[in-house]
Amino acid sequence: MKHRSSTLLCLLALAGLKSVVANCDAGSSCGICLMLLPSSECPSNGDIGNCGSSMSIGDLCEGDGECGTTDANNCGDDYDVYRRVSETCIASSSPSDDGSYGNFYCINGGTVGGYTGSCTCTSCNTGFGGSSCELPACVASTSPSDDGEDGNFYCI
Repeated sequence: MKHRSSTLLCLLALAGLKSVVANCDAGSSCGICLMLLPSSECPSNGDIGNCGSSMSIGDLCEGDGECGTTDANNCGDDYDVYRRVSETCIASSSPSDDGSYGNFYCINGGTVGGYTGSCTCTSCNTGFGGSSCELPACVASTSPSDDGEDGNFYCI
């Protein structure tokens, strides 16, 4: 099983898969990025402050048309709750930060780049690659015995 997982990781790294790009749901008219909150993250009371340019990254707000918000009713029948996120990705020390709200963790070093929802890491520590430096780097090989275990992978 160890060889299969190494082989899969190498194939993914060689394929250069990229994450899906997400855009801000609202906020451009106020110079900020707002994302609709998933209903599973709604506060118990959606009657919170309105959205505006003075919000901090991570703050929640209730949209009533300001900053381009719409009648989404994502938190019950009456509340349209958004979270302010960073448009550009910000490096984080928390492994759970996946870039959904702009904070992104590079697993094996690297420099954070990209935009909320499509964060990436570049300049990963030696021997690693992938969108969050999670994949061992692979080198294409002409030897059929190279299975990816040592970073060399035979490509047919």
